[in-house]
Amino acid sequence: MNYLKKLLHNEKGISLPIVLLLFVPIVILAYSALNLSTAQNSFISKYDSGVNALHYAEAGINHYLWSLNKTETSFPHLNREVPFENGKYMVTVLEQGEGYVKIKSTGWTDKEPNIKRTITAVLAKRNFTRYSYFSDNDPSEIRWVSSDIVYGPYHTNGDLVIDGNPTFYGRVTYSGRIHFYNGVWKGGASDPDFNGPYPVNGSYPKFMKGIQWAAPLEFPLSNSQLKIRAQNGGYYYEGRTSIRLNPDGTVTIRNKTNPAETKPLPSNGVIYIDGTTGNENRKFNLNMGNAFVAGTLKGKLTIAAANDIYITGRDPVNYTFNSASAVGTGGISGGGGITYAGTTFTEVRENGVLTGYKANGDDMLGLVANNNILILCKGWFDNPDPDVRWSWGWHYDPQIDAAPDKANVYAAVFAINGSFGFEKLNNSSPYWLIYSGFFKDEYIKKDTIFLRGALIQKTRGEVGESIGTIHTGYRSKNYAYDDRMTFEAPPHFIEPSNQGWEIISWQES
Repeated sequence: MNYLKKLLHNEKGISLPIVLLLFVPIVILAYSALNLSTAQNSFISKYDSGVNALHYAEAGINHYLWSLNKTETSFPHLNREVPFENGKYMVTVLEQGEGYVKIKSTGWTDKEPNIKRTITAVLAKRNFTRYSYFSDNDPSEIRWVSSDIVYGPYHTNGDLVIDGNPTFYGRVTYSGRIHFYNGVWKGGASDPDFNGPYPVNGSYPKFMKGIQWAAPLEFPLSNSQLKIRAQNGGYYYEGRTSIRLNPDGTVTIRNKTNPAETKPLPSNGVIYIDGTTGNENRKFNLNMGNAFVAGTLKGKLTIAAANDIYITGRDPVNYTFNSASAVGTGGISGGGGITYAGTTFTEVRENGVLTGYKANGDDMLGLVANNNILILCKGWFDNPDPDVRWSWGWHYDPQIDAAPDKANVYAAVFAINGSFGFEKLNNSSPYWLIYSGFFKDEYIKKDTIFLRGALIQKTRGEVGESIGTIHTGYRSKNYAYDDRMTFEAPPHFIEPSNQGWEIISWQES
């Protein structure tokens, strides 16, 4: 008992167990904190290494692009490690074709070489046919409205004019500013990434693959290079020329009043119509550099004209209106104009929504006019200037309405100094007679233009017009991009002088 009493009163004897009891949890907590800190530092290090690895992979893509734009030759560092900052990247070519290349770039850090990030990108030359719709100038009075849908990439060198809720399913670029009609301006070079918030001035456009400011593509002054091509391995004609495309792979051509001749497609794929220019009211004049085109193409061909190109609903080789049969029929609309013999366009849908079309086949047409490309509306070769007239009562000449109700335009269309659209009826027609009730307005109403290809024009043109409550021309547009033109074009199709290369798709793989 005395010993126990001494032990209880001995403070030195009890302090060691108490200290041990307090020290052990502290050591455990410190050890856990140290492990947690080490793990956290390791996680941060690995995260940073992953971020930097992606950065180095991007550097590989950008260096490859820089090399192409600088030299237009192959990248000198393919398939080998290239030091960059505190890591490396390696670039490999996966696929290469005319005007495009698909590459893979993998990046990693020196500190964590096992943590790699890989980017796959497609690079292509900037080309006019890379866009479903391209204009050098969009006037404010011609606007993208709520009913408009654009499939495929879009670019304007001018302002993008929005008045409502249009939908763009492809990537959109512009070189001016975004004009939310009327009077509100956004975006531009000073704010290249602008994309909302919406609505802006009551408009809510949908850019399904984004919108970005971009440097303009330089428009050519003329199609003279195609003239030289036609004179050396193609077909060259002077004066008014009609061309019927035949589904057997031939073309039937009638120059001026000469007999028609059927020939194979030219060896280099180019036909050029030379002659005088200007004055739409003289379109049938024998000396004008105008081409009249319709039919069904089998093969690849580019048709160019010194002045205008007219797309007809009837056989342009037959100069008698009443016996000229409808050509270029079938396709999507069953109407008339220009179609392909062996190329079809099937719908592409995402979550049940139509987002574009997929082209299947090898036929491809280019139409390149120095001035305008128009749907022929009024007159024919045997009656160039039909009109309403008086002969014991007002009469309506049916040749005043030569356009198909549904027009097919399967082609890359390029109006260098003009526009694509519907030839206006008011060239010489007395509107007050047509609209006064003497004639039914159904005679001058048209349904839809079905365009499958690419549309490039100096100034955006009209496909219909309204006068009061009367609407003439085509009431709607059904334009869809020929996705093959992302990487290829009709024979010797005109390219921008500041062509260069750019990234058209990018994804981490």
